[in-house]
Amino acid sequence: MGDAFQIKSFKSIHTCGKDHKNSKISSRWLANIYLPFFRDDHTWTANALKGAVFRDYEVDVTLDQCYKAKRMAFKMIHGAEEKQYERLWDYAAAIRKWNVGSTVKIQIANDVFERMYVCLNACKRGFLAGCRPLIGIDGCHLKGIIGGQLLVAIGKDGNDNIFPIAYAIVEIENKSSWTWFLQCLLDDIGHVDENGWGLVETFKDLMPNAEHRFCVRHLYANFKKDFPGKVLKDAMWNAAKAATKNSFDFHMNELKKLDVKAYEWLVKLDVRTWSRHAFNPRSKSDTLVNNITESFNAWILEARDKPVLTMMEIIRVMLMQRLQTKRNHMRRYEGKVCPRIYKKLERIKSEVGHCISRWNGESKYEVEYIYGGRYVVDLNERTCGCGRWGLSGIPCFHAAAAIIEHGEQLKTYVDIAYTKETFLSCYQWMVSPLPSHEQWPKTPYDPIKPPKFTKKVGKRKKVRKREAREPINAFRVSKKGTAMKCGNCFQWGHNQRTCKAPDNPNKKAYKKKKKGQLGQSSTSGAKGSKKLSGTQQSNISNQQSSQSRTKDNTSGSRKDKGKAKA
Repeated sequence: MGDAFQIKSFKSIHTCGKDHKNSKISSRWLANIYLPFFRDDHTWTANALKGAVFRDYEVDVTLDQCYKAKRMAFKMIHGAEEKQYERLWDYAAAIRKWNVGSTVKIQIANDVFERMYVCLNACKRGFLAGCRPLIGIDGCHLKGIIGGQLLVAIGKDGNDNIFPIAYAIVEIENKSSWTWFLQCLLDDIGHVDENGWGLVETFKDLMPNAEHRFCVRHLYANFKKDFPGKVLKDAMWNAAKAATKNSFDFHMNELKKLDVKAYEWLVKLDVRTWSRHAFNPRSKSDTLVNNITESFNAWILEARDKPVLTMMEIIRVMLMQRLQTKRNHMRRYEGKVCPRIYKKLERIKSEVGHCISRWNGESKYEVEYIYGGRYVVDLNERTCGCGRWGLSGIPCFHAAAAIIEHGEQLKTYVDIAYTKETFLSCYQWMVSPLPSHEQWPKTPYDPIKPPKFTKKVGKRKKVRKREAREPINAFRVSKKGTAMKCGNCFQWGHNQRTCKAPDNPNKKAYKKKKKGQLGQSSTSGAKGSKKLSGTQQSNISNQQSSQSRTKDNTSGSRKDKGKAKA
């Protein structure tokens, strides 16, 4: 017989308060109890776990226990992060087996992981079949224990959506890692001399004939370090947006008048990398920023703090679902031009009423904009003097006025890259699903060891570092750096709330008006109103008293009538 207890006295009435502390609850117990919640929702926070424990068991646990329980739960779900590197060879073989034609490359040094490159067959063939010859590349930090960076190559489909091509895990973003990534990418999609896709000028030894564009937002981030101010910012962006040489020269001269050094800073750059008028129209894109890669990095944010194998699987599943969803939505669409391009055409039509078109009898029109400017539109060549139609492949409002005057529809003059047929050719290949890791092929290679890392003190940072002078809230003007003047002592450098001087009786007092004061007449409070005389005031008071008497009489007569009827 085991241990037994005997109760000798029992008091059912308690006068002590309830204690929400329980030393028997451990982080491991929390991880086992709430494991299904972490499995269903990877974004479940430690604060949410703390609230759930108090709600379910009326026990107050510490945040340190919750963080530890969360790490234990993820370790139970995904396995140890160091152990996942041992299955990378099998994972690469599984992708090649169930997604035939895909490329997976792993680079190691003395059995220690360094880099991994993945290009799925559906993404590769879809880009070659239906995307424009434009690729955006960028890197983002991984938020896991070991760290590293993820390099991505993104294209644009016919609806101006992102189309992921390839991605790779590298140790750090430098010339060596970029050269390796771009060499793997070129082996998959072809060489620059054959296709002419624009990539990065940094690697001239790999792609000497490639056209390269800077992201003007990042270019301005470097520009404003030496030349801050909104006036210079607007002048630089106007020069970047200029679609003709004359417009570019005009805005650059305006910038030169403002600041000669800022003008010289921009002149040193190759104009083909940052101004629209010098872009090659073959890519049919007039974009100035690299938002397609930024959108992809934000899209996979959920996967960037996971272990290596879990992260690669999350990205693969997201791509598989995205390709299927995009294809099904476009199949149900009935238009000829993709939906986002159709909306752009509708916005362009609203400006047609401000244009006057004159036909020359052949395929050319002289279009005059009533607010200034006259341009020549050639319908056969599909060009306009403003330069926008040739760059983007979508008619500008000058061209739209000429097309409508010619009795034709705008969608017939949109480039073939924006049509439904081209979009579906881009999404005709699908990513095949993978079974669980027990069914992966077994490879004869030695297990890969994780890279060496130094564990940092404190909580891992998952929020990116903001750039210099980047506002915390983009929709609110910050007062940082502005001079403050005190309303109490009228001195500069502080405000009235932090003023240490004695109260000034002459200070300007600001009081909030009550709701009842907003409807008062302006006769008594308005500046410059005439002061009423005594006779006028007595006449007004007599009129008010007589009006109140008539109201009382009418209300009394109504009451008497009501009593009589009753």
